Amino acid sequence: DAVFKDITEETPVISLNTHTSKRKTPWYSIAASIAAFIFAGTAFLLYQKNVSLSQENQVVVDEIFDLRSDIQKNNDKLDDVMRQFMKLNNPETEKYVLRGNERAKDLKTVAYINAVDKTSMIDVVSLPKLPENQTYQIWAELQDRMVNLGILDASDRKLKSIPYMENALGLSITIEPKVGKPTVSAENEVAEIALKNK
Repeated sequence: DAVFKDITEETPVISLNTHTSKRKTPWYSIAASIAAFIFAGTAFLLYQKNVSLSQENQVVVDEIFDLRSDIQKNNDKLDDVMRQFMKLNNPETEKYVLRGNERAKDLKTVAYINAVDKTSMIDVVSLPKLPENQTYQIWAELQDRMVNLGILDASDRKLKSIPYMENALGLSITIEPKVGKPTVSAENEVAEIALKNK
């Protein structure tokens, strides 16, 4: 009985809400998504800018390295010029101007000889043009022989060192054939100067 009574007794029915309510749009989710896209885009742009700046920085570093190298080369050249200038201005340095004879009227060279430091330099001021098969050569005249000190070239228009010859009596410039062993003779000579002996 009691079971039947429980079954027949109406239990109140709770009705579930059957109509669907509209869900509100989660604006915070959309805002978070937009913020994430903006952050990703900004991060990508900053990365690109960083790569670009790194490349520009490397170019600047390379240019600075090249400039330092150029400065070092210029400093070395300046040191060379200063050393030459000091040799030229040394009171012991004698200056000798060699001028060409009738065979080479435009020839002019200047020799600087320092007997104390045992250094010799020559400055080619002007050399008349020669045929392709000939060259100008400079000689030191010693007591018993002539010693070849090298070839003079019109294109080499800078002060250059030549071998110092102890007890040289004079300097001569001759025109010699390019090929073969040069031999000094009076007919080849185009300039000559006697040296002071100290």
